[in-house]
Parts: sequence; C-alpha cells; structure tokens
Amino acid sequence: MADNADILYSEFIKIYNETQKPLVIIAHSKGAAEAILALLKYPELVRGKIVELLISINGALGGSYIASIVNGDDSILGENIITKKYFPGIFFTQ
Repeated sequence: MADNADILYSEFIKIYNETQKPLVIIAHSKGAAEAILALLKYPELVRGKIVELLISINGALGGSYIASIVNGDDSILGENIITKKYFPGIFFTQ
C-alpha cells in the first residue's frame, strides 16, 4: 500500500502540473485507503491545494471485513489503531 501511495503522489503532482487545477479524487475500497495514505504521507498535497477534495466510497480504512473472513478472522469489524489515530470520530457499521 505504501508503494501505491508514492505512485499516487507522483500522479497527483503530474496531473496538477498539467491542468493547474486542484484535484477532486474519487476513490473506492483499497484505492480510497491508498489515496488517504498518500495525503497523510504527503500533507503538502492538501496544504498546497493540489488536492482539494477526496471522496471515499466504501473505503477500506480499517481493513476489509471480507478479506479478514477469507483469511480466517471473522472478529474484525473494521477498526484499527491507524483509523482511530487519524479519524478519531469515525465509526463502522456492518
């Protein structure tokens, strides 16, 4: 995931340089988690107004419930330490 965040950073910069317009990112599932990681890892994307808005659709922010079941752990409901640290008011439903 960290490698993908680096790739997204490069792509966001490239697109911004080509368009000179702030980006609105729409990301789904693991892509949403990777996009958020890119913004956390490179806060200048937001501070520099390169990324104006991120819309997360079913973002796998606390892990993936289905992936956990496939891996034999059905106790996870999508909460983890990273989610609680960066998004303290977030809650998950099943």
